Amino acid sequence: VQLRSSSGSSGSGASRSAMAALLLCAAASLRGAAGAPTTVVVILADDVDDTLLPLMDVMPNTQKLIQQDGVTFANSFVTTAVCCPSRSSIMSGLYQHNHRCLRNDIPGGCSSPWWKENVERNRTFAVHLQKAGWRTFYGGKYLNQYAMDKAGVAHIPPGWTDWLGLRGNSVYYNYVLSKDGKAEHHGKDYAADYLVDLLANRTADFLRTTFKTTPSANVLAMVGTPAAHSPYDVAPQFSHDFPNASGQAPRTPNWNVGREGKHWLVGQHHVMKEGEIMFSDSTFRRRLMTLESLDSLVGTVLSALEEGGEARVAGSWVFMTADNGFPSGQFTMP
Repeated sequence: VQLRSSSGSSGSGASRSAMAALLLCAAASLRGAAGAPTTVVVILADDVDDTLLPLMDVMPNTQKLIQQDGVTFANSFVTTAVCCPSRSSIMSGLYQHNHRCLRNDIPGGCSSPWWKENVERNRTFAVHLQKAGWRTFYGGKYLNQYAMDKAGVAHIPPGWTDWLGLRGNSVYYNYVLSKDGKAEHHGKDYAADYLVDLLANRTADFLRTTFKTTPSANVLAMVGTPAAHSPYDVAPQFSHDFPNASGQAPRTPNWNVGREGKHWLVGQHHVMKEGEIMFSDSTFRRRLMTLESLDSLVGTVLSALEEGGEARVAGSWVFMTADNGFPSGQFTMP
C-alpha cells in the first residue's frame, strides 16, 4: 500500500491521521496462509510527495514491489504540512489540536513533556500492538526534537521492543542514534555511517532475526528515513545522476508566481531571481538522488521480508508514506 502525501500547498483539510487507523485495521484483520503471523512494514519518507517529485521515475524498486500490485491512496492530504505535527498525527491518529504539537520545537509541542505523558505513553499504535504481544521496531527519524531534552537518548518511547531512534532532525552523516536507550555515535564514513543505508540494513536485520528467533510473532517494523530532507547528502554512486533538464524542478502553473492577486501570505515572497532558480533546481536534483537511496532501502527491507517465507509474506502489509511534501519554486518558494 502506497499512501500519497500532498505538498500541503493547496490548503486541503482532508485527514492524514488515518494512518494509525489503517495500521490497526491491518493488524486486526489479516491472518496469512495457514494462520501465519502478521507482518506490517511502514516506510516513512521525509518531505516527499508525488505531486512535485517524479517518484516512480526514480524509484523502480518501490514501483515494482509496492505500487504495481498495491493500492495507491491518490487523494490523501496532510492537515498540517510540517514535520513534527504531521508525524505526531501519524503516530497517534490525532489531529493537531488534540496532540498539541504545533511546530517543530519543544515549546511548540514537538516531543514535549505533555506529548510524552498524554499521547506517546498510551495513544500511539505501537503501544497497542506491543500490548497485544507484537514485536515492534522503530529506526530513524521519529520526532524532530526526540532526545534533545534532558532525558536524551535514554528515553525510549513506549510501544517499541526494539528502538533505534535518531536524535533530532534528519541528517545523513555525523549523528547520534539511541540504540535501545544507549548512544550510538556515527561519523562521515559512507560505508559505515550513511543513514539511509544503515537504516535499510538494521531494519532488514531486525526482520531476519525476529523471523528466526520468534517465528510465530506478529511483527511491526517502521523506518523513518531522512530522504528527501535537507541537507540532501547524496550517496556517491548516485552523485552524477539527473544531468541538465532531467534534474530541473517542475515548472508547474504556480512555479515562481509572484505577489499580484495572491493571498497576503504568498505575497510575502518575491519572484525568484536567476541565482535562486539555480539553487532551487540544484536542491531538487539532490532530492531526487536521495530518493534513489530510499529506493535501495525499499529493496533491502522487502528482500528481508521475502526471506521469511511464503506464509510470512502472505500475512504482510507494506505501507509507504511521508510526513509532508516540499515546494520547489511553487509560489516563489525556492
